[in-house]
Amino acid sequence: MVTSQFPHFIPERSAQHDVEGSCTLQVATSKMWQNSSLSILVIPTWYPSSDDPVAGIFIRNQAIALAQTGIDVAVLAVTQEGQPSSPVITSEDGVRVVRASLGRTTGTLGRLKYYLQWFSALQKLQMKAYRKLQATGFQPDIVHVHTLWPAARAVSVLGEETPFMVTEHSEEYLVGTERKLLKVPGILPIVLRPLARRAAAYIVPSRSLTNSLKELRMHHSIQIVPNVVPSRDIVMSYPIEAVKNILHVSQFGEAKNIPLLLHALKQVRSGRSDFVLHLVGDGDNRSLIEQMVHDLELQDCVKFHGSCTSAQINSLLDQTAFSVISSRHETFSVFGAESLMAGRPVLSTRCGGLEDYIGAEQGLLVTNNNEQALVDGIVWMLDNYQSFDPQLLNDYAREHFAPEVVAKQLIGLYNQALGLQA
Repeated sequence: MVTSQFPHFIPERSAQHDVEGSCTLQVATSKMWQNSSLSILVIPTWYPSSDDPVAGIFIRNQAIALAQTGIDVAVLAVTQEGQPSSPVITSEDGVRVVRASLGRTTGTLGRLKYYLQWFSALQKLQMKAYRKLQATGFQPDIVHVHTLWPAARAVSVLGEETPFMVTEHSEEYLVGTERKLLKVPGILPIVLRPLARRAAAYIVPSRSLTNSLKELRMHHSIQIVPNVVPSRDIVMSYPIEAVKNILHVSQFGEAKNIPLLLHALKQVRSGRSDFVLHLVGDGDNRSLIEQMVHDLELQDCVKFHGSCTSAQINSLLDQTAFSVISSRHETFSVFGAESLMAGRPVLSTRCGGLEDYIGAEQGLLVTNNNEQALVDGIVWMLDNYQSFDPQLLNDYAREHFAPEVVAKQLIGLYNQALGLQA
């Protein structure tokens, strides 16, 4: 069983557009627990920190959205980033966050020892962090894990009596991924599948990830709930400048397929010069991408911004004609949804997650990993982006991704898991 709130767009985008139907996530609201008496423990695989302020920011946004409804939300953010640290509790936007880190070990022998002791060390630190949280009087009614592995391993420290649910975000389960988790012998049938099936609910943000998880027989019932995007009450009109800004935001990973975007841009550049591509992000591949920009002689039409805050990205979106996503695969793409919230259309490859929410009225989808298709898409968007109404894009995004919209769906699922539905 799979249910979703998203319109499902099937046809390829061209000058003539159409949209096929929609289905709505059916979550009963009778016998709902009063939000003020519901306690949720969030256990993320990634969560923003001073070392990496954008890691798992969509999880943070969801936790804040739940807290704003009156739910008592706490986050168990035990990582292996930075220096080793004991649990410390802070209050962040109405959410209690207990942070601790195993730290990273350098050197071959050090790394070997680290990985041999990883499971036991992680669980000990998670238990220590959880006990510190309990000492404040917090006792969860349900645990919400974000990304099954490794976060769901922490559930064992809480005891069998506390129900848990999982929201899966990882691209590990997608066909063609460069990730290696499923390639570990026996991990799917022995570890991942049994762990997933213990969950009271299994949630994903898109149909493409749903299909992959169904093929892997991860869970008998998968629910689709989108990621949260902070609402914007005001959207800006398109800039008037003759040179049009195109925005791309990512971590520059292999799956983002930025080389395809640059090669397509080279073709477009041979026929016109009325655009600049703004690249926001960082990562191990940045130096290679910078070198490619130099080799393709695109320095005059590609600008690097490095990592940016959400406020900085919104400011860039205000100055943008449209956003572009060239990925091979995406489980959702928060940037795509953020673009719509800012009133900007999206040009994207047919890479999975965006196909749930980019249709005729939101942007343009082109064939995946096809340079000429992306060239044609860029040219079309440069000439036609103003046919998209910024306010209508914002309205659509608020209807689907606003904090209160997503929180309502999750509260319904929490009540189902706790047996409080009619």
